Amino acid sequence: MPTRLLPPVKSFDSEQNIRHCPICMEEFKRGDLFQPFGVCGHEFHRGCLNSWLQRGKSTCPVCHLDLRRAEIETWANIAGMAMKLLPPVKSFDNEENIRHCPICMEVFKRGDLIQPSGVCDHEFHHGCLNSWLQRGKSTCPVCRLDLVV
Repeated sequence: MPTRLLPPVKSFDSEQNIRHCPICMEEFKRGDLFQPFGVCGHEFHRGCLNSWLQRGKSTCPVCHLDLRRAEIETWANIAGMAMKLLPPVKSFDNEENIRHCPICMEVFKRGDLIQPSGVCDHEFHHGCLNSWLQRGKSTCPVCRLDLVV
């Protein structure tokens, strides 16, 4: 099951807005780790949702949204969000300092559009990083730091 599609785990910190896990039916308590479910955002105890997905289920227990069907749309959203969060593209103009794009492995040439990652020091051809993100990748191709923070 593609758990990489799930948003980050959160810690429940509000006793005022009492909610419960739709899988185990227990109320969330302060400090409980809960997991929003992909695109629909329904929330579950992390352990409950992990057990659900490990049993081969791929749909939200509440609204039955299929995580696999939403994958393409989700990747497009992630890629679009990541591209908006990245620093501005710059033009490569230093041919004395020979560097290459870690995705296509080609040497940067004068005038190439270079895309800094923003979370690390790695840089890429703008088109290469855009393609990388469109293929559902959301981490730096070199160090694997998450580009969508």
